[in-house]
Amino acid sequence: MKLQTKIALVASSCAVSALLRIPYFQHPFIFVDEAWWANGSKVLLQGGRLYHDIWLDKQPPIFMFCALLFKVVGLNMNAIHFGSLLLVFLISTLLFCIGSSFFSPAVGGGAAIIYALASTTFYTPRITGMNTETIMVVFTTAAMFCFLQGLIQRRLHCFFWAGFLSSCAAITKPVAMTQLLLFVGFLALTRDHHMSGSDLPRTRSTGLLCGGYLCVIGLLMTYIIRSGILMPWWEQSISYEISYVASVDKLTFLRKLVRSSTSFGLIYTWLWLLIWQGRASNKGRTRAYRVAAYWLLTASIGVVAGRRFYANYFIQVLPPMALLGAMGATYLWQNRHLRQNKAICRIVSGAFLLSFVWFHARTLAHWYFFLDPHSHEHVQLWGMCKDNRKNADIARHVRSRTISSDPIFVWGPKPELYFLSDRVIAAGFMEYDVGADVPRNASHPLTQLQTVQTLGAVRPRYIIDVQRNARLENYPQFRKLIEEHYQLETLIHEARIYRLVTRRFPPHSQEKRIEISSPP
Repeated sequence: MKLQTKIALVASSCAVSALLRIPYFQHPFIFVDEAWWANGSKVLLQGGRLYHDIWLDKQPPIFMFCALLFKVVGLNMNAIHFGSLLLVFLISTLLFCIGSSFFSPAVGGGAAIIYALASTTFYTPRITGMNTETIMVVFTTAAMFCFLQGLIQRRLHCFFWAGFLSSCAAITKPVAMTQLLLFVGFLALTRDHHMSGSDLPRTRSTGLLCGGYLCVIGLLMTYIIRSGILMPWWEQSISYEISYVASVDKLTFLRKLVRSSTSFGLIYTWLWLLIWQGRASNKGRTRAYRVAAYWLLTASIGVVAGRRFYANYFIQVLPPMALLGAMGATYLWQNRHLRQNKAICRIVSGAFLLSFVWFHARTLAHWYFFLDPHSHEHVQLWGMCKDNRKNADIARHVRSRTISSDPIFVWGPKPELYFLSDRVIAAGFMEYDVGADVPRNASHPLTQLQTVQTLGAVRPRYIIDVQRNARLENYPQFRKLIEEHYQLETLIHEARIYRLVTRRFPPHSQEKRIEISSPP
């Protein structure tokens, strides 16, 4: 296959990804997790410390990546959206490299295009925005490329990079540990491994894998210890995550497992059929095919290990599915003259169109909003559209009456308000939600007491209550703080905006502040 054709295939997959994702970028936040990445990265970019200056329950890589995007592109959400698209482009390119190097250029091109389609043909918009799973997949896909180079092309040094990259994936999201186990297990148990005649090369390959893994662990621990965040990092991103996963009871887990697996299977019927055809066409069972099949298996285990089955969890299984599906698509194309294959092609096409139209009706509507922004202001159909407008109105009100150094406190699950208003997070919690089983157990009396004490010392310029039921005044400690130092200024979309009226500020605050006149 000519170089121009290869470039065209990769470019086509990137174009498909862009067309299916860019319409959502008109929203500052495609889903709420992007506010976590934005706020944490902003703290890091401004010289703060993760886990110390802001409560976080995710590992450092995504915040480092988003901070880099802010530094290069600018401190706005377009930087994060650009980064998410760049990651998808990179995954498609890596899949093309794997497919063309170890199967055929047609398989590589097909895998890139199938991934571009499959990675958006699920529960949008959660699966289309910036998330830890996409960064993890970049590392796991790159690690798989290096592993296959070491395994099949006998480049021993590639085993080190396979271990290094798979460790980066595990640091990004711990469920990627399954890939490292896959690599070590495949080297140890596969009889037809090209080094099976000697223990030394097999041992050396495994040692290089583990060496790459330990290298990343060492770099992470060096960063954490030098930053002085060992204990808060452990408590927030390790201990809390373990309790968060374990909090799903067995009955709920089984119910979600059945429901999510069934829906995922039905939505991707077209891709499973292609995978089955790829299996039929690979009767020789090459080592590369077996590794790809095990990759799909271990990635599926990673989804189950997360126990909550959010849509973005399934991103990790899409690269191996795309690769295996591309083998089936290539086989059907090469044997399209066979009568039975024509019937299969019709079924695959019909199943794909059904799921594509179902999930991308919203994308088509967003293209219309993208071209006609004024019409977007009146959309009431999707929560994402309404929530972003509400958040923008509240943030605009706060921003117009404060300066950038003013702290604010949001009572409820609206971390977007901190970034949109460009104001300081008063208590270190960007999502203080007493009504949900989410970070730091905000409903615990001790947590509430500590938070009230922090707010009493910091005196945020505004307190914004966005809860519908668990109103701030229903909690005695917070109600006392409000009664003594704040007054209700206005209501915006059911959010109560409390303004600081006490003229006394903490001793360390010497900045000039904007005086606010009382509302009429």
